[in-house]
Amino acid sequence: MNSRFRLIADLYCQFFKIGSFNFGGGYAMLTKIEDVCVNKKNWISREDMMDITVISQSTPGPIFVKSATYIGYKQAGIAGAVAASGGMLTTSFLLVFLISTVFENLLALPLVRNIFRGIQASVGYLVLSAGLSLRKQMPDKSQPLAIMYSSMLAMLAINILGLRISAAAIMLVCGCIPLSMSLIRKGAK
Repeated sequence: MNSRFRLIADLYCQFFKIGSFNFGGGYAMLTKIEDVCVNKKNWISREDMMDITVISQSTPGPIFVKSATYIGYKQAGIAGAVAASGGMLTTSFLLVFLISTVFENLLALPLVRNIFRGIQASVGYLVLSAGLSLRKQMPDKSQPLAIMYSSMLAMLAINILGLRISAAAIMLVCGCIPLSMSLIRKGAK
């Protein structure tokens, strides 16, 4: 087996494991992706992971698939991107397919309902963990921190009040703030 094929197989296997054993969506998976791809495999740097996170949040689609695709592409080109994305999506596809065939019957079982309640409770922790990991990598400058905390408070208020404002709209506003401040500073000179 040549080294390129081994790398592509490893990309598929690693992302298959990440996709199979993580709950809570893309943000919860970011911590595991970082652990595997930065710490264990050295496929990307921490800076690359931060860039991947920002770009993945700014473009349409699931963040974990975009992250896997980028890392796979960086390691082994298009074949690596397909392998990493395929590995990440295999379990989700199979579970959705199987569950969709028997979903209503499964939810009638008290054990299944309780399992889903337990999973829901743990998702908040996983997302918080991913956020704290990203915060540790941010520079300690007042402007980025102010924008981060303001957006967190805005999202919390929106959820508590039940408003229908997209997270993408908040991200767009947060992205415009540094741009506006930069233009204001240039105009003041």
